[in-house]
Amino acid sequence: MARKVMILILGCFVAATGLFFVLSATAFPTLAEISIFLSPKYSVADLGETGMIFVRSLSAVLGGLMICWGITIMYFAYHFTRKARLFLPIAIVAWFTTDSIGSLLNDLHYNVILNAVFLFFGLMVLFLSRTEEQLEEKV
Repeated sequence: MARKVMILILGCFVAATGLFFVLSATAFPTLAEISIFLSPKYSVADLGETGMIFVRSLSAVLGGLMICWGITIMYFAYHFTRKARLFLPIAIVAWFTTDSIGSLLNDLHYNVILNAVFLFFGLMVLFLSRTEEQLEEKV
């Protein structure tokens, strides 16, 4: 039961982060400016109006993807099978590798740190979880 709760918390955290990005792109554009301040390479003045439109557009797309990823994680809290156990580590490591390399190439070091936190908790939850088949065997 505690494992299911941990997976649900992870899924909610990922989806909430995605919601932050979507809101920064739409209803609260000043949140996009806050996220820009985390980058040592760019400032709002450097980007200008066109750059901020791009940042908000990118935030909307990436936020939607994170919400989808969070809901998928929450789904696995209830339906965790052997196939999921094989697929999810590959998906998590592929995301971490590509996202972190892109972040490093663009001097967004804070994002690599945030990615490492997601990676740690994602893999921890994954390896602490039992599949439905394993749970049925114990009954």
